[in-house]
Amino acid sequence: MEARGVVSEMREHLAPKPTGPKKIRSTDQIEKEIRASDKRMRDKLKDFDKAVDKMREERIYEATKKQAIAAAQADVETKVSRFLRQWGNNRVYAMIWQTSSVLASALGGIASSFKQFTKIGAEPIADMMVTKGYSGSQIS
Repeated sequence: MEARGVVSEMREHLAPKPTGPKKIRSTDQIEKEIRASDKRMRDKLKDFDKAVDKMREERIYEATKKQAIAAAQADVETKVSRFLRQWGNNRVYAMIWQTSSVLASALGGIASSFKQFTKIGAEPIADMMVTKGYSGSQIS
């Protein structure tokens, strides 16, 4: 059984069996040899289980490694999509930064500045004029 190395047979042979009172026999030497064989089989099973555990850990490591590589590739895809989004935004900004757009916004800014200047001068005058008990700054 030990020489064949069949794991299921070794496990079955080494499984605990019900025992009763033992009689002293003349086969003690054979039983010692069997116990030594059992010990060697247990050691083989321990080595086998260690190898299985090591292979299992290697599979977990490989799965983790594949996951990390997939995450890194997804991060690259994110960088590509980020680049495309930036490119699209730059196109929009280029349309905004055209000369006609800049002039229109500058002229609008100048016009609103003049409105503010006229408001600065008009508010004290409106405050001097009282309409129905309200001051001019409260009406506007």
